[in-house]
Amino acid sequence: MLRSAFNGYRGPINAPTRSLDAGDPEVRDRMSALLGLLAEERRLLERLIQKLVACNLVIESGDHRWIPPASDEVIDVEHDLGSLETARAMLVADICDLLGFANDLTLTQLGRIAPDELRDPLEQRRIEMGGQMEEVARLRARGARSVEARLAEISTGMEGLHHSADGAGYSRTSGYDSSSVPPLRFDGSA
Repeated sequence: MLRSAFNGYRGPINAPTRSLDAGDPEVRDRMSALLGLLAEERRLLERLIQKLVACNLVIESGDHRWIPPASDEVIDVEHDLGSLETARAMLVADICDLLGFANDLTLTQLGRIAPDELRDPLEQRRIEMGGQMEEVARLRARGARSVEARLAEISTGMEGLHHSADGAGYSRTSGYDSSSVPPLRFDGSA
């Protein structure tokens, strides 16, 4: 989701239609605001990582009653991140408009044209967030493997129950199977 905003070239940059210098106070203010948004996004990514770790631990613990609340916490943080990503996209579009670019620029491209004092912090945040996104992807993959393993255990356990039940006079599909149990006699003998 967020990864696409940080990596890759998104097409040609059209020639400026109106152009303010990146050092213009209005552009500088918006780039500073972008830096603040990126800091908040980074904080939320850390929170998402923490929630994914907690969710994975719950899944791996085998105590399934806590999976829904743990999953809900992950979803809540993802929702917050999505809202922040939308705000970032709008701010980047505004910066591009001020600079006269018809297309949105990537964070890498913005970092290249940013005023000197903002260039390094923008690049640092981009790199940090890229690392966080990789960690999120690893944790999601770990969670998926844990869920698959738990489902396999449940399936194996259910097969064992079916085999045990078959031996006790129960069939797999219809419940109690009276044909496998000798009939009771009411004359007092067993």
